Amino acid sequence: YGLLYQLVEILQLFNLRYYFYQLGLQQGVQYLGVFSIGISILEAVWIIPRSMATVHYVSTSNSAEVKRHANNTVQLVQLSVLLSAVALLAVYIVPTAVYVPVFGPGFADVKHSMRFLFPGILVYSIPLVISSFYFGIGRYAPLIAAHIAGIVTLLAFSYYLIPKYVMSGAGLAASISFTVAAVTILGWFVYEQKV
Repeated sequence: YGLLYQLVEILQLFNLRYYFYQLGLQQGVQYLGVFSIGISILEAVWIIPRSMATVHYVSTSNSAEVKRHANNTVQLVQLSVLLSAVALLAVYIVPTAVYVPVFGPGFADVKHSMRFLFPGILVYSIPLVISSFYFGIGRYAPLIAAHIAGIVTLLAFSYYLIPKYVMSGAGLAASISFTVAAVTILGWFVYEQKV
């Protein structure tokens, strides 16, 4: 499974980072610093679903009870979305004035620039948890399909949104891509597992 696992990881990395490349290419590197800080702050929320996914992967891979783990996956997805929403709300209510002394005056805009990425960060907590189920049962096709769908979406929207809206466009393109990947993997999971 090593080759398939690495393919999933490469596709996920491309899906999670291609918009950085397009932002730098289309708008210049001066935007990447602010954008990178904003992304780092928001992606810290993914500690919640990634932690759940790690534990879930271990229990799923060491068991033959696929249906039980599919049902556990549903519960973990719900909990992950709820806790991620709470964490994102906490990030959102932190005043911009907190970021300026920490990162410098150039980062006064960071929350405004990241506003379109909030929904994508929340929605992407779904594939993070469902991926652990598919990794645990050794099924990679759903993960590959979801990431390819996200990448195709990201490629299309990056070229349109980034030149027009700069950092907000990059965040929006990423959110759309994350949503397409999440809907793809969730649809596949629901169809296959009948949950």
